Amino acid sequence: MIEDNYNHITVITVTYNSEKIIDRCLKSVPKNCKKIVIENSRNDNFIDSLKKKNYRNLKIIKPKKNLGFGGGFNLGFKLTKTKYAFAISPDVFLKKNTLKEFNKSIKKLKDDFYLLSPNINNSKYKKEIWNKNNN
Repeated sequence: MIEDNYNHITVITVTYNSEKIIDRCLKSVPKNCKKIVIENSRNDNFIDSLKKKNYRNLKIIKPKKNLGFGGGFNLGFKLTKTKYAFAISPDVFLKKNTLKEFNKSIKKLKDDFYLLSPNINNSKYKKEIWNKNNN
């Protein structure tokens, strides 16, 4: 099976000592997708365990202080070098088609958007689209 190309997307997650739940999250992100983990707890054991797992394209950031959820994501967005960023919590895992649907939406909207967000639910994948014309 040929993996879809997602090297134009960075998946960002903000954690606080989320060692017990983050593996499922990171394993659900395609290998050719960039990943940024902002670890607010500054727990060196957790950070070392993530490094040992050798997740491909993973950057782990340990801020000087706890930035909280919003501040952590803002830092992640600033550090993103790809064209698009996809923000998720560490207890979220992506279904196989999530980034494929994200790519379809990007192409359909021709970059006329500032935020795409999937609905989080237990049934079918749905998406909300906020474009430049929405207030």
